[in-house]
Amino acid sequence: MLATQAPGTMGPCLPECIPLVIECLNDSNAKVQTAAEEALPVLCSCVQNAEVASTLRDFIIDALKKPDKTFECVEEVLMTTFCNPMDGTSLAFMMPIIIRGIKDANYELVKKSTVCASNLCALIKDSSDIAPFVPLLLPLLEKNVEHSSPNIREATQTARERLLEGAGDLVDPAKRGTAVGVCVRDSLAAAVPSLPEPVATYLSHTCAALLEERLGGVVRVQNFRHAVPATEQWVSSIVEPYAA
Repeated sequence: MLATQAPGTMGPCLPECIPLVIECLNDSNAKVQTAAEEALPVLCSCVQNAEVASTLRDFIIDALKKPDKTFECVEEVLMTTFCNPMDGTSLAFMMPIIIRGIKDANYELVKKSTVCASNLCALIKDSSDIAPFVPLLLPLLEKNVEHSSPNIREATQTARERLLEGAGDLVDPAKRGTAVGVCVRDSLAAAVPSLPEPVATYLSHTCAALLEERLGGVVRVQNFRHAVPATEQWVSSIVEPYAA
C-alpha cells in the first residue's frame, strides 16, 4: 500500500525491503510466497529508472522469483541501452540478480554478471545510491580478481574500479562517521569552551553513531529532517549544564 500511495517515501527503503521479499519467495508457507510474488510488481512501481521500470521489468521480476532465469535476465540487461542514470530504487531490484550471477558456478554467467555490474556502476547518479550494495558486491569482486578465468579477472577489475569510483567516500563505512564526529567535537569546543574533553569526545562519537543509525548509511533529505533535530535536542540536554 505504501508503495502505491507514497512511492517517493518507499523508494529509499527498497534496498532493505527487496532482500526480505526474496526470502519470502522461498518461504515454506504458500500464502507467504504468493504475497511476496504479488508485492514485487507493486514495489517495482517505485523504480525511477525508465529502462528498469518498463523494458526490463518483467525479466527482473521473473528472475527474482525463479533463479534459473538469472542468465536470461542478465543477458537482457546487457542488450539494453540505458538512457537514464541508475538510482537506488533500480539497484535494489538489479543487484540481487547480479550478485547471484557473480556467485554462480557457470563461468559465462559470472562474466556477464560482472560486466553487467560494471555497466550499472558507471550509470550511478549518486554515491549514496550504491552505498548499501558495496558491502555485498565488493567482497565478491575482490575474490574474483584472482579468478582462474582471465576473462573474469579482466571484467572483475573493471567492475571493481567502477564500483569504487561510483561509491566514492562511502566505500569506507567508518570514514563519514569519523568526519561527523570530528565536526561535532570542534563545534562543541567552539560553542561551549568549558565543556570537558571526555564529555566532548563522548558526544562526538555518540552523535556520529546515532546519525549513522538514523540515516541508515544513505544521505537523504527526508532522513536528515528527523535525524539531525533529534540528535541536536539530545546533545543540548547534555551540554546545557556546562554552558550555564
